[in-house]
Amino acid sequence: MADSNAERPLRKISTAFKELAATVSSPSPEVSVAQFSHACSLVSPLFGCLGIAFKFAQMDYVAKILQRRRVRGNNSLKDPASKSYDQVFRPHHGWVIQKAVALGMCALPTRSQLLTMLNEEEAEAKIHMHSYVNASAPVIAYLDNLFLSRQLGIDW
Repeated sequence: MADSNAERPLRKISTAFKELAATVSSPSPEVSVAQFSHACSLVSPLFGCLGIAFKFAQMDYVAKILQRRRVRGNNSLKDPASKSYDQVFRPHHGWVIQKAVALGMCALPTRSQLLTMLNEEEAEAKIHMHSYVNASAPVIAYLDNLFLSRQLGIDW
């Protein structure tokens, strides 16, 4: 495998979200739109590997999938993705969307196939996924607080 970070999106995602987490955890957290947008844009290649059914996914969904993936050791992504979808999005989607997502779950690559698409070895990918999940928590909390402080709510 090539050693270039340009070919390894998990490294970029991990680094960007660690930087965001450090920013939002600082005494005076001020996240620039550019920094936040850049970090979020790095997640796009991951969704491209997962297929069209996951273009709608959000940070909370990704964190839940990766947390579930850490617990299970098999090669399938369908079970953790399905459970995460059921927890995060299913209650907000109509029957047609739910069926489309269920169909999309059948087309998910295996863990091995996903790692090949991402040009990652399993051990390195695991490190970067854990780092992303851990860094996501303070970023999500910061965004929740930002929305609540502006009375925008977080239930939409």
